Amino acid sequence: DDGPHPGKTPKVLVLLAKHRMPATLFLVGRAISKKTYPLVQRMVAEGHTLGSHSYNHDVDMAERTLGERTIEYIRGQHETTQILIELALVAGSPADFVTIYHRVFGKKSDTYLASGSLRKDWVTWAERHADLLRERGYAPGERPYPIVLSRPPGGGPYLSATPNRPPRPVYDSALERLGFLNVMWHGESGDTNPDKKHDFGFLTSNLRRFSKKGGVILVHDYIRTDALTAALGRMAE
Repeated sequence: DDGPHPGKTPKVLVLLAKHRMPATLFLVGRAISKKTYPLVQRMVAEGHTLGSHSYNHDVDMAERTLGERTIEYIRGQHETTQILIELALVAGSPADFVTIYHRVFGKKSDTYLASGSLRKDWVTWAERHADLLRERGYAPGERPYPIVLSRPPGGGPYLSATPNRPPRPVYDSALERLGFLNVMWHGESGDTNPDKKHDFGFLTSNLRRFSKKGGVILVHDYIRTDALTAALGRMAE
């Protein structure tokens, strides 16, 4: 989760390639830039699967309201991320990425897209993106990389829901419109634990235990490289 990161992601990709392990990489849209777009191309070239982890990692996106505005905001988070993933895949150079970003979003490529724009403007962005793809040789409706999988930041609303905070149906409705499958996890490395995220033994023991159990293991690009190195080595044995 949370890539592409210019300093962290390449180390993860090197380790996955070393052990011939394909992974599913859930990308944050705002992290895709003229500096990181080659990493998206590399992920696909090396056989990994891409998923959406939203545009700005808003863990509370489903809790704003329980209405149409929230559904469209969630949809905009993921639609925008899909557009950015595809811009990264068709870009031929950093300058080209800057040009096509401006073409689609009408802004400089390092501009943060505000939450209101994600909800209101994603349809316009998608139309411009479709025009761009046609100019790049794609047939109408054809996409460079159709996203199928997504993960909600922090696991919300599925982990944070209570009887008084029932945002899950809102998020489910947004995913249905997107045609995305929601992916959670069976175990995690613990690299988000503020007190133990730098603890080598804690991280490696979690990864060893959950890999033996099987299922989906959640890891972030910023995990200690030596911990990931040791864990993947054990998994490959």
